[in-house]
Amino acid sequence: MKSDFSHQSLAHREQQIVLGEDFWNRAERITNLLEPLVLVLKLVDADTKLTMGFVYDAMDRAKLAIEQRSRGKYGTYYKKLWKIIDN
Repeated sequence: MKSDFSHQSLAHREQQIVLGEDFWNRAERITNLLEPLVLVLKLVDADTKLTMGFVYDAMDRAKLAIEQRSRGKYGTYYKKLWKIIDN
């Protein structure tokens, strides 16, 4: 609030976005749905060398976890994420 930038109109718009409920609902959705994928990335980044079969299996399990988390709350949103993961 003490910054010179806080007095600009763009700063007020950004403040409204970040303080809005919609922003945090979307942030929660992204965090909830992408957590299984982040766990796979942590496995791949570990010091142990994984076989490709293990990585593919972990990705398939992550996709299923994303689908399960999405179905009740976000409908078929998981299909968009699956396309991104497959690409």
